[in-house]
Amino acid sequence: MLVAGGLRFYGIDSLSFSNDELSAVSRTVYDSFQEMIDEGVKTDVHPAGVQTFMYFWVKAFGTDEWIVRLPFVLMSLLAVWFTFRVGTYWFNPTVGLLAAAAQAVLQYPVGYSYARPYASGIFLCIWMVWHWSHLVEVRESPSQAQPKLAFRHLLGYALATALCAYNHHFSLLFAGLVGLTGLFLVKKHNWKPYVLAGLAAAMLYLPHVPIFIAQLQMGGTGWLSPPSSDFLLNFLKFVGHHSYLMTGYIVGAVLVGFVFRAKDFGQRHRWRLIALAWFLLPFLIGFTYSQFFGSVLQPSVLIFGFPFLLIFLFSATQHLKPIFQWLLVGGMLLVGVYSLTVERRHYEMLGTGGLKGIGEKIVEWDKKLGSEEVTTLVNVNNRYYVDYYFEKMGRAVECESYTLDGAQDYGRIRDLLASQKTDYLSFAWSNKPTAQPFFSIVRESYPYLKDRVFWFNSEYYLFSKKPEDTAILCDFSAHSDPISSPDTVLLDLPTLAISPENTYPEGISLSLQASQFPPKALHIFATADIYLPALTEAFPLLVVSMEAGDKVLYWHSVDSRAFVSTAEEWHRVHFAVRRPAINWQEMPNPETPIEVKAYLWNKSQQAFFQRGLTLCLESGNEIEFGLFEKL
Repeated sequence: MLVAGGLRFYGIDSLSFSNDELSAVSRTVYDSFQEMIDEGVKTDVHPAGVQTFMYFWVKAFGTDEWIVRLPFVLMSLLAVWFTFRVGTYWFNPTVGLLAAAAQAVLQYPVGYSYARPYASGIFLCIWMVWHWSHLVEVRESPSQAQPKLAFRHLLGYALATALCAYNHHFSLLFAGLVGLTGLFLVKKHNWKPYVLAGLAAAMLYLPHVPIFIAQLQMGGTGWLSPPSSDFLLNFLKFVGHHSYLMTGYIVGAVLVGFVFRAKDFGQRHRWRLIALAWFLLPFLIGFTYSQFFGSVLQPSVLIFGFPFLLIFLFSATQHLKPIFQWLLVGGMLLVGVYSLTVERRHYEMLGTGGLKGIGEKIVEWDKKLGSEEVTTLVNVNNRYYVDYYFEKMGRAVECESYTLDGAQDYGRIRDLLASQKTDYLSFAWSNKPTAQPFFSIVRESYPYLKDRVFWFNSEYYLFSKKPEDTAILCDFSAHSDPISSPDTVLLDLPTLAISPENTYPEGISLSLQASQFPPKALHIFATADIYLPALTEAFPLLVVSMEAGDKVLYWHSVDSRAFVSTAEEWHRVHFAVRRPAINWQEMPNPETPIEVKAYLWNKSQQAFFQRGLTLCLESGNEIEFGLFEKL
């Protein structure tokens, strides 16, 4: 418990609020409780329980990070304790200790121990099962022929089940699975009080049913992509820290359990199957629903059944002697802490960036350069998220929040940037990746770079108009002759006339070895200046491809209509891609030559003019998804 507490309390007052945490905090500012329900809950995909608690908690104690997180961290710790209790009750203390130790140190439960329904949900679910276990396997009165169910467990089970339903839709699903399981296990003479406890939980949930129906009709999150076929495999890699050391220790502990198998191993199969089913069924239901209705499955929603996956894994182990027990458990704690802090760099990534880091960078340059010299743009889900940190730092920053999702935003952003009189553009995004062409469009008005910082799930840039600042350099680049630089797009440069018969005008290329590409965070930029005598239904396409011999590794095109708004004028077309989908592991030889090409495809066979074709490869943010993928 001390290790679990240390890992969860570390940084409770300094680590940046996540997007989800500030989402909850931002929905506590409503003037009345009813307004919070109407505007902050019914429009969301989560039940009202956590948001209701947050509403009153924040009103009473404030919005500082440690205050908001404190009750959730405590519930996360209680979840570790009850994992030990349930593992012990179902099997023996060694199983309970191993499961609790893994839950104490693994990044998955540690990372979800802050102010969201996952920390509260994992506690409520395991607490519910603690009471449930005493209803389906009564041990308190062995002298009685038909031992009665303890009222405290009936009451605890009913209350915890209702709270699970109010906490999250997947903790509601989990509670339903537990309740159904009990119908097959509870003794016949205790069936009536068990059912009545379940009905009491259902009655407590009735006020929330209209909200549940309204949220169900939303058909998913609206932003989450359907899970891929390898979702579960990637999830298990994440649980094991993408580490041979951490995964190896867990596998080793499981094998030790089979070597030192419990004497009643065969008699406890029922509980092993239950533990495994309670983890797998929510995954299967979420996966199926996501494929056919609306996507809801992500790693966070599997946390409610996660303690039972751990209990299942270690369930074969007998009750070892204390010295062996503590060697095994102590090793789990030591390996877990090392892997979490060194291999996964958990606190390094969370502690130096995010919305707090964005706020600090924006304020830093706003102070150094002066507000009158800086245009500030952010791409976040809610302007409140950056305003929260501006207020904490005592700096009022004139800041615009823009959605930069796709082609529909390009013209608006280009016009906005072209109209700015400031010498600097301070830009940041978090939890909402910016469409990559934005960074290319920026260079038309702000061609230089003064500062850039990469963090997990967020980035900061300070662009500049001043040549004395650092030029935006590519790791590798190519251009046609002549090249129109970003600040001379409207100059009358020599042009190339493209006839209707010229389907593939001459392009440019780079030839590199496979080992020269950044495998995690390759960014590709290409530009072409084109002049259309008339606007037609079809436009030229700007194409970028990557080829290794006869094998096409990557091919993508951009329709120039997203950038060309008028005829008889020069327009710059931008191609930009972030992390192109290339399986670099398929390259058997790091010296494999790869050719990157950029060219215009005159698919519509029309006459137009071309000038200034460029190609640029950059190394990007390698820890953008660092909490979830291998570092």
